[in-house]
Amino acid sequence: HSFMKEVHLHVIGIVLLSTGLLLGLRCCPLFTLTVVVAGSGFLLYTYRRYITRRTHLASRVGASGVSVTPLSPQSAWYDGSFYDKFVENQLSNLHAYMILKGGLAKDSCSRVLDAGCATGGFMLRLASMGVGCKEIVGVDLSPANIAVAQHKIDEWQKKQSQTSAALNLELCDLVSLPHHKTGTFDAVVGCMVLHEMPTGRRVPVLQEMARVAKRLVLCDFSGQGKHWWSFAGLRNRFMEVTAGPDHYSGFSEFLSHGGLEGYVTRAGLTLSWIRHVDSGCITVLEAHAHQSLLFENSKIEAG
Repeated sequence: HSFMKEVHLHVIGIVLLSTGLLLGLRCCPLFTLTVVVAGSGFLLYTYRRYITRRTHLASRVGASGVSVTPLSPQSAWYDGSFYDKFVENQLSNLHAYMILKGGLAKDSCSRVLDAGCATGGFMLRLASMGVGCKEIVGVDLSPANIAVAQHKIDEWQKKQSQTSAALNLELCDLVSLPHHKTGTFDAVVGCMVLHEMPTGRRVPVLQEMARVAKRLVLCDFSGQGKHWWSFAGLRNRFMEVTAGPDHYSGFSEFLSHGGLEGYVTRAGLTLSWIRHVDSGCITVLEAHAHQSLLFENSKIEAG
């Protein structure tokens, strides 16, 4: 009940703040200022309640409360159809850039894992562009996302006149992929997925990605703070705020730890190349595991 109250107040705050920003100076400046202040107040209140609740839980479970055990399937309020209409479509150009820059459409890349596939936008784009791609496996923890992705894949396959890549979906947690052996895939891609995870899970997920694939093509928010006051930076911050206090807190933590570049380094991966897009707010890179990490993973499987 307390959590739903926070969600309702958060939505009210977003509506008021957005209304005030849209009105601008077209209406009475005093009225506009009142709406903006009220909306900001609701958002600040819900954020403070979130911090209080989190601090209380931390005091009860202690530092050892962070767990990297697999999570049960779960969907956020924005998953499924909402995400597909308002977020997935906005990522289409980024998907194309990752495919072309990462060489994912070449014959040498026949099996690809889409880590955090959401509603399947990247999978369908790669299937359309990837001439040499024979199989694309999408993994997501959200039943709502998987359901929408499956529907889109079914509709897309009906329209294909010739045999295309096999598109398969799996509802599971990225922190543990035991049914996929080391080096199963030619590449694993992860588009805007790491910043949504709890802090303690990001490094294990990256290491699991590096175990099942020869190389990683990743894209997520950059830790370069100087770009976050640009128009693109403010736009991205606003979108993260609208996703809720929990989501925004994770986003802020992600940036404070160096963004995508910082976590790739923490996971012990080696960078092949790195690029910054969207006014420097988003990082696109390719990485692979050290030979020592691959050797350790092989020993674990053999055991």
